[in-house]
Amino acid sequence: MLHDAGDSADFGPDRINSIQELEILQKAKAVAVVNWATNSKGPQLTDHVFRKSPKALHFIDPADIKKREQEFLHSLKSISEITNVLSINENECNCLAREIGLSCQLTHSCGYKPADVKNAAKNLAAKIGVDIDLHTIKGAAWSNGKETDYANAFKVEPRRATGAGDCWNAADIVGHLAGLDSRERLTFANAYASSYVQNIYAEPPTIKETFEFLDSAG
Repeated sequence: MLHDAGDSADFGPDRINSIQELEILQKAKAVAVVNWATNSKGPQLTDHVFRKSPKALHFIDPADIKKREQEFLHSLKSISEITNVLSINENECNCLAREIGLSCQLTHSCGYKPADVKNAAKNLAAKIGVDIDLHTIKGAAWSNGKETDYANAFKVEPRRATGAGDCWNAADIVGHLAGLDSRERLTFANAYASSYVQNIYAEPPTIKETFEFLDSAG
């Protein structure tokens, strides 16, 4: 895989600061900051767009924050009161847990189970003060630090992995905006990502295709 961060490596508040852009933020139903880790101005950008979008769902997927764990946690805590969702995978979960001092073993070699995923989400949410949506190959969990919910992953024949997390996030955001409860939302996001993973054309599924997948999966 080749990676070129391009302009996103230096994408600060000044890039979203025109009158038109600020009006869009003001009216937005959801604002998502993704690939925080590749952006040297991730903390400033996140603070800016979240504070300028008071009506929106505020969603963060930091991507691989290895070597920036401390900076990310410091930034997140400074905006925890205006952040609704931190979406992470098992690698990012392990990384954050180590930085905070939590024991977290969501590694394939340890053979983690659904209860481990739920506990990891709950412990992180309690420490960070932000709701956690944790997606793994075993299943997905949500927690606000007190309550937790979980939905198993679907068993499919994977044809690709790249883009699965992006699809999961997109469906998760739709679930939040649609008012689905936590179990429904996690199941929907799992289905959407699984449908994408098994697609031979590497195309994100439509809503109709996702519901057909859910029906076929029982």
